[in-house]
Amino acid sequence: MYEIIRFLLRLKRARAAKVLCCLLLLSLVMPVLGCSGGSGKKSKKSSASTGTNEKLPRINHDTDLEVDEKRVVVAAPAGWTRSPRSKDYLVRYQPGGKKTYPSIVLTVSEPPAGFAEITAENHAQFAATIAADLAATFTQNGKNTLLKQPTALPLGSHLGVSWSAPGMAKVGGLSEPIDRVLYAVVIGERMYTVEARAPKGKLDDAGRAAAKAVAMAMAGANTDTPAAAKPVDTEPVDTEPAKTEPTADPQTATRQAAQP
Repeated sequence: MYEIIRFLLRLKRARAAKVLCCLLLLSLVMPVLGCSGGSGKKSKKSSASTGTNEKLPRINHDTDLEVDEKRVVVAAPAGWTRSPRSKDYLVRYQPGGKKTYPSIVLTVSEPPAGFAEITAENHAQFAATIAADLAATFTQNGKNTLLKQPTALPLGSHLGVSWSAPGMAKVGGLSEPIDRVLYAVVIGERMYTVEARAPKGKLDDAGRAAAKAVAMAMAGANTDTPAAAKPVDTEPVDTEPAKTEPTADPQTATRQAAQP
């Protein structure tokens, strides 16, 4: 009987030892599996956010144009065409071919008081001032209706602000909603706003990137190297009537009708 009890005890010890070994192995293996799984997730996130250098369309510097009494030079994205001259904007571009939207419009206004020059010290305050001005217009029933709040960002060698807003446009004689993305930058104590416009839901990433490329090129950070010793055109004088496009004031961004 005593021998049987000893045998059972040895059996229990053996099982206990096996269980202990299994637990020990699991304690060694689990961290490895955990690290492997974690690194996989991190790798996935990293690959999704590796595009730190934003890809913008090429600017065609053969279309360089001096505007605002030759204060700045602006150029069209490659493949885009310039619309007839209008008193409602400095210049307007449309995609080539039969595509009529998005359009890119450049307007000018006086900068907010105290912001004749934007520096690293007042950049954030400049964006906050733009946001306050926009809130006065784009607020309904206590709710801000901007599609994207003003954000401070570098635009070439300058510091600017970007935001998105809704608007209205005349399409076939009827008022239709449009989407707008705007880039504002102060150059020579003047605030220039490059705006992309398209029917609601039709303003894609390519249109936004094209507007940003125009703004950056105008601000001095060309996305393409201009040809050396190339003459710069001045503002054209059109013999045909210009297509009407009401001004979209970059400071207040009012909801005026605009041809997309």
